[in-house]
Amino acid sequence: MSGAIGSRIEVGPCGCEESMQLRHRNNSLQEQLQYLTDVVGKDETEGDHVSLMEQNEDLRQKNYHLDADNKKLRQDVEILKGTHQLHTDMKNPLIYSSEPFGKDEPTEKKVGVIRNAFWAKHDMSDAEVQTEDFRHLQDGHAVCTTIKMIEALYQEVKNKQVAMEKDLWSAAQKIAMVVERLEIELAAKQVFEAHCQQLLDEQATMEKELGSTTQKTARVFERLEIELAAKQALQADYDRVKADQDRVKADQQKFLLRQERDQQEFEELLDLCRKAVEQNEKLRDEMKHQRLVTFGTNAVSDQTCSSLAHSLSEAIGKQNEH
Repeated sequence: MSGAIGSRIEVGPCGCEESMQLRHRNNSLQEQLQYLTDVVGKDETEGDHVSLMEQNEDLRQKNYHLDADNKKLRQDVEILKGTHQLHTDMKNPLIYSSEPFGKDEPTEKKVGVIRNAFWAKHDMSDAEVQTEDFRHLQDGHAVCTTIKMIEALYQEVKNKQVAMEKDLWSAAQKIAMVVERLEIELAAKQVFEAHCQQLLDEQATMEKELGSTTQKTARVFERLEIELAAKQALQADYDRVKADQDRVKADQQKFLLRQERDQQEFEELLDLCRKAVEQNEKLRDEMKHQRLVTFGTNAVSDQTCSSLAHSLSEAIGKQNEH
């Protein structure tokens, strides 16, 4: 599109092909701008879009005026061609000698007849041809002056065309810049969406890992609670066993004290028995020496001594068992 706008198109003075191409470019730009407006919608670039729409409307108006100028220029060129033909016919001696003109016919009549024939040939009405330039021509202005005016008008139309092409090129550049910026924003939006999706995936993974960690922690806490309950039970058993041991030790201590006391009593009793035996022996010895003891007395003393000896032997046996 830029090459078409930047190139110079050489066409005939009527400008029909050039006007059609400019109109086609204008319509193409308008369609592209409308497409961008529909796609992008209202965002921060809405002001640029409105400005481009206004510029496009201005270009459309300029194109309309350019078409009108081209139409007028085409009519002027046709009139100029007819004027040249008129002067050629007026200089042709055959016209002065042929019918319906005679040599004495006025020039204005000849011009009127030839002009009417030219209008009928080109199917043009009087309203379309009676322009200011042709009236000047009828009033006696020179043909070269009319040609210069038409060339100036054509140059003005070409200048307008160049200006419009520049405006179109500027609008195309602005549209290209807007499209480029939109593409950059779209790429940035896609990158941002990809980053957001990555964050969401990471969050989902972290939630799964957190759920697994929570389950593991719950199992660990459950096992710790079981171990704590078992430890408390073991501690209770240990405390109970220790209490039993303490009680057993206390009972053992009491038993040892009782045993010591019994041992002391037994030793005291044993001493008494020994003393009694010794005393009895002494008495027996004394009785033997004195020969004063009767048979019965000797029997009682013997029985007492035997019972004491028996008791002493039993006590000694029990002591040995303990």
